[in-house]
Amino acid sequence: MEMDVGTDTAAALDAAWQEDTDEPTPTDTGPDAADSAAPVDATTDAQPDAVADADARDAADAADAPDAPDAADAPDAPDAPDAPAAVGCDKDDPNLVACYRFEVDERPTQPWDQSSYGNHGTATGASFDLGPPGQGKAIVVTSASKVKVPDSTSLRTFTRITIEAWIKPKSLPASGRAGVVDENGVFGVFLHPGGVLRATAPTALDSPAVIKIGSWQHVAYTYDGAEQVLYVAGAVVAKKALAAGTFGASNGDGLAIGMNSPDGDNFDGSIDTLRIWRVARTAAQICKAAGTC
Repeated sequence: MEMDVGTDTAAALDAAWQEDTDEPTPTDTGPDAADSAAPVDATTDAQPDAVADADARDAADAADAPDAPDAADAPDAPDAPDAPAAVGCDKDDPNLVACYRFEVDERPTQPWDQSSYGNHGTATGASFDLGPPGQGKAIVVTSASKVKVPDSTSLRTFTRITIEAWIKPKSLPASGRAGVVDENGVFGVFLHPGGVLRATAPTALDSPAVIKIGSWQHVAYTYDGAEQVLYVAGAVVAKKALAAGTFGASNGDGLAIGMNSPDGDNFDGSIDTLRIWRVARTAAQICKAAGTC
């Protein structure tokens, strides 16, 4: 049986068929189709499995990376240089018969002996100021000062001797002499005009004119029973052979610091770390005490 769909209906169907065959109609995937064509943001749209895989790879890489060095494994920084050590007084040394560092915290205003012999003194007209670098305080004496230590057997019985001190003259004697230390009749160290240093134990020995005004200088004298030696700044400045020299006998006036014993010939300036031994110290020991080697 044949249906009559009418002329208009047949034409419409024919046109639709023609359009369908000439140009394929895009598949409509719904309102989100345009969005699916846009670039994918890996941080928001990546699949969970892909993210998990990436995290696993990162963890494996981190495990394989070399460990950062521990702080304990790092090389130690070099130590800072030691500060200069103060020259001290060894109470266990039986040959050290007097040692005066003139530290006001040890015994204010007094020359306090830190050897085992206790040759303490008294000071009048003296003051205290900074000593050489690393040596604390020093005693400052003038023409009005008197620094005395009573007579004792330990300060007048010698066959060998070492006398050491740091000195800083404010002036040099125009004539005569100025005492650094003196045990009347036994030994002494004096400044003479022009900067000459003289030791008198058991006989006189003079240095060239080497002592300067206004600066700290380490001075020392030794006698070992065969040779007298004078040092300035750790270096030998004078020496003389003297076999079996005999020390004079004390007259009981005691030890004077910064002056002659018993009186006069005052030193003008500062004195520090005065030490007296009944042995001759070596050149290496003197140089070390002076801080020059």
